[in-house]
Amino acid sequence: MKGEKMKRFPVKRLVLVMLLLTSHIAGGFFLGHKWFESRLDEAVPGVEGEFFIVESGSTIREIADLLEERGIVSSSFLLRLHMRLEYPGASIKAGEYQFSYPVTIRRTALKLVQGRVFYHRVTVPEGLDWQETAASLEAQGYGKKQEFLELIADPRQVLALDPEAENLEGYLFPETYFVTRGVTPKEVIEMMVLRFRRNWTAELSARARDLEMSVREVVTLASLIEKETSLPGERPLVSSVFHNRLKKGMKLGCDPTVI
Repeated sequence: MKGEKMKRFPVKRLVLVMLLLTSHIAGGFFLGHKWFESRLDEAVPGVEGEFFIVESGSTIREIADLLEERGIVSSSFLLRLHMRLEYPGASIKAGEYQFSYPVTIRRTALKLVQGRVFYHRVTVPEGLDWQETAASLEAQGYGKKQEFLELIADPRQVLALDPEAENLEGYLFPETYFVTRGVTPKEVIEMMVLRFRRNWTAELSARARDLEMSVREVVTLASLIEKETSLPGERPLVSSVFHNRLKKGMKLGCDPTVI
């Protein structure tokens, strides 16, 4: 009897019911997708220049929950869902992140996945001795002066260039550096020495040989020239005078050597 009823049930009506169900499901999925997409681009008000720290070993759930708790994203669940759909298997780099208005779930996810951590500026002016360099780094908040002095007193990083070096003075390249949160004094000093080594090019090395000067002598003379005048435009003239005096065996007559 049941088989006969199924046979009598119009096939066209069955197809129509299935089409209606499919259209309802598709419509619901479309509306749900549109809602989801709109939430991803929904800006969180009142967040400008907000800093957020991702600790090493944090899970995506922990990060998302903290971001929602801090009011940086509107929904931890939506952030996690977007990450799972858009960046499956992605890892998040530990560090300090800065979020500026407008902050959205989509932009937040992209920043985290790309590891766009915030970099702090460290400036080491020209003409500083090692005591002044250590004091400047401490004043900028990157460590204790004494720790920097102990690191600078160790010449091992430059012994290949200058076997007579007693410390790193002269090899700490004056520059503006960009470092991540938590950088150590050791890493700062290594960065400065590495910048010197990169700037001590083969051309400069050849020029020093032509002048029959060692790296140590070049660095020493350069520091005297820097101390003799604070005006960059005057340094070529001062350098020329000093080189001529050295060729003639004269005293440099350099004020900083007396001071």
